[in-house]
Amino acid sequence: MNDYLGFDPSSFPSKMISNNIGLCHLYASSNHRFQNSLTISIYYLKSKIFRTSDALSKAQMKDASAPKQTSVNKTYYGFSEGVSYEFWKGVRGKFSFSHNVRLPDTGELFGNGMSIKPSVNLLPEIGDNLNVGTIIDTRNVMGLTRVQWETKLLLHVYPKI
Repeated sequence: MNDYLGFDPSSFPSKMISNNIGLCHLYASSNHRFQNSLTISIYYLKSKIFRTSDALSKAQMKDASAPKQTSVNKTYYGFSEGVSYEFWKGVRGKFSFSHNVRLPDTGELFGNGMSIKPSVNLLPEIGDNLNVGTIIDTRNVMGLTRVQWETKLLLHVYPKI
């Protein structure tokens, strides 16, 4: 491999540390008609990836003795707020908003060494979501023990990159 690429890929180990931690608070009124859920999350990603796969296409390599490196060391935040209210017995309206982060996993960043090429420039996905919906939950309808029907409008708001 050293003769073909001009360097030994195992001499450039890539590393990744990712973590997320969250705190959630759930409130329900005494009659359980009103419910509120608030969640706050912190996401951390630290990665150091050597672009050893770039050497497979020699045109992209300027210096075959040292592959380029991509690094990320950043903290992200997320939160969600959800509210629901039971208008009538078995009929509940709901509303939620969230700002979430999805960190890349090791398979996406590093590939598998065979059939999946590393995505070394992959960053976390950040999205804002708005949900508005209704839940109908009844029992003993047409001989069925429980019938639950949910409709919702889901909007994704993508921030500019």
